[in-house]
Amino acid sequence: MAPHLPSRQDVARLLSWSPEHGVVTVWVRVEPGERGQPWRQELRGHLRELIAAAERPQRALLERTAKRILARFPEGGNPPGERGQIGFVEVGGEREEWHSTRMPPPETGVALRPRPAIMPLLAALDEGRARAIAIVSGERVRLALWQAGALEEVEAFELETLAGDWRERKAMRPPDPAREQGVSSSGRDRYDQRLEHNRKLFLVEVGRLIGARARALGVREVLALGPRELTAELEHGLGSDGSLHAEELDHRDLISASLAELEGRVTELVRERSERRQLELIATAIDRAGADLRAALGPEPIAHALVEGRVEHLLIDRSGAMPAARGDGTLAAAAGSSAGAPAGSSPERRPGADEASAYLEQWGPGAPRGGVPARPSAEWLIERALETSATITTLGGEAAERARAVGGVAALLRY
Repeated sequence: MAPHLPSRQDVARLLSWSPEHGVVTVWVRVEPGERGQPWRQELRGHLRELIAAAERPQRALLERTAKRILARFPEGGNPPGERGQIGFVEVGGEREEWHSTRMPPPETGVALRPRPAIMPLLAALDEGRARAIAIVSGERVRLALWQAGALEEVEAFELETLAGDWRERKAMRPPDPAREQGVSSSGRDRYDQRLEHNRKLFLVEVGRLIGARARALGVREVLALGPRELTAELEHGLGSDGSLHAEELDHRDLISASLAELEGRVTELVRERSERRQLELIATAIDRAGADLRAALGPEPIAHALVEGRVEHLLIDRSGAMPAARGDGTLAAAAGSSAGAPAGSSPERRPGADEASAYLEQWGPGAPRGGVPARPSAEWLIERALETSATITTLGGEAAERARAVGGVAALLRY
């Protein structure tokens, strides 16, 4: 069974959770095969750092919270679920929520915030969203659903069962075997042409059926495994209404491979494709913003566009870093601007008083309602994007570096 991933509604609900003493967010990369469980020791170290950095009255509450967290990760054992663990634990309270995925976060970390640090979960939701996988050959197509690193078969199509009159027959024997020992070259050509024609009809029809099934499942991407000349015919059948995107993942014939054999390979290919897609999106946003063509860069312009409901696609650095502008118009990293406030990350990304005041400004008793704060944080932008049904893509690697150069966030606009 595929790991459960949160919905957009779940993310919005978490963002509205603001308990009295805050929330500890935990993201853990479990490595089951490692002796001594160094990942568990890393988690312990991050929790110790969090407690040591807290004000004295809060330390006792955090110590109890750390015990609850570590109880999920017993010595010598593994936590329930998959290798990737993301949790939200109330400080001084009883509420906690955990999610697991087969696509673990790149590192282990913790954060103490007034609200859940949503970026690790949002990245898991973005990376692990469902894709339809079509495994293609000339006479057979298998449809599987990939989600959060898990691959499940949905349906299979075969040429002879889909349309009985397409089943190929051998050529008739010649009337005089003594004069002709085989089928003429023109007969073989006609047979090959008819076979090729039937294969094309089969793949186009299967493409149509897969498109209908994908839409029913709420899936917008169909990724194909198989020879390019075959996957191209399948793509024709998906339709041209723009509601589905199809792309070839691997050109090899993998029709006979088991799902267990394909699962790791498909996950690797999906990640590679996501990285390429992120680079394409941030490059498009930067180019369009330079030409003043329905795009915006930086938290302040995008915050205003979100309030006006103009953001179609929000692209945000998954670290949550929001660089601030200097007087000369260039960018400098703002102190304490990390959305995850991760213990164990680089020193310039640790939370500080600047971050706390930004939170009070945006979500405290005197926070504006319906307006734009002076320093919109990653969570504020995400909350507005969820409210206005904007697509959200979290950026990592090279795409995140390009985003940080323009303020940590970019957007493609509706108008």
